[in-house]
This record gives sequence, C-alpha cells and structure tokens, in this order.
Amino acid sequence: MKRTIYLLLFLISILLFPQCGKHEMTIRKVVPFPTVIIPPFGAYGYNLLSYSYNKNDTITSAHASSLFAELKGSAGLKILLTNLSKDKNAYWQLDSISNWKISKYDTVLNQQILYAAPDSFNDVKMTLTGTSGKLKIDFFYDNASTSSHTNIFTWYKPKK
Repeated sequence: MKRTIYLLLFLISILLFPQCGKHEMTIRKVVPFPTVIIPPFGAYGYNLLSYSYNKNDTITSAHASSLFAELKGSAGLKILLTNLSKDKNAYWQLDSISNWKISKYDTVLNQQILYAAPDSFNDVKMTLTGTSGKLKIDFFYDNASTSSHTNIFTWYKPKK
C-alpha cells in the first residue's frame, strides 16, 4: 500500500513538474550509489535530501518537508543533521516516521542521526521552527566514515 502511494506521488510530481523529473533522472546517473534513490519530493513535500538542491539554498519554514530515500537491496544510508543556527529557538521536529531509525538529538553537538532501513522506502516529515536557522545535512553511504555529499540550508519564517 505504501509503495503504491509513493509511486503515485512520484508520478504526479513528474506530471506537475516535468523539469524536476528530468533533472532528478539526470542527477540519479551521477549518484555514486545507484541502489539509493533520492527523488525531489516525498510524502510531505520537497525532499531536503534531494541532490537537486545547491549547497547553500535558502528555503522557507512555512511548510513541512520530507527526508525521503528509497533503498534497494542491502544499500546503507546514514544522514547526519547538524544545527548550525546561532539562534537557540531554531530547530527541527521530525514526525510521521516511516522506516528511519532516528537517534536522540545531541544537545552538545547540536546533531541528530537518521539510519535508513535497507530495501525499503524511508520518509519522515521535517518541520523547521524559529524565525531563521541553518541546517547541514551530511550523507554517508554503506557505512562510510566520511560524508560523500553535503546539503546546507538557511531557512526563514515568511512574514505575514
């Protein structure tokens, strides 16, 4: 049932955003580990794990986002979230967890780790809070000790 819903959402996103779908397919070819698929959208909106983001993008915190990855076979993926915000009121909340194993937030290092379940769809709803903040996402594939990719986001709450 979940696979059907994810597949339907993916197909709808390709129809509504054909350029994103083409871009994602191009990006998928350069991802060093083809057994991990990271589309531009998840069940909760834009996928912040997507490689289609630039290294220093700015996003709004008006809507929730997804952290979505599909793993095939025994592929492994660890995501390290680091809060780079100076404002202590800027943080994230993770809800509606599907298959991710998530560590407790480390208040000393300002980090949280997500482990994707192998051979499954992994999605979680991420809500960014505070007036503004900065988030670093590091990708570790197949038990690697060094990050193979990093996304850095600055977020802000839109003025009404």
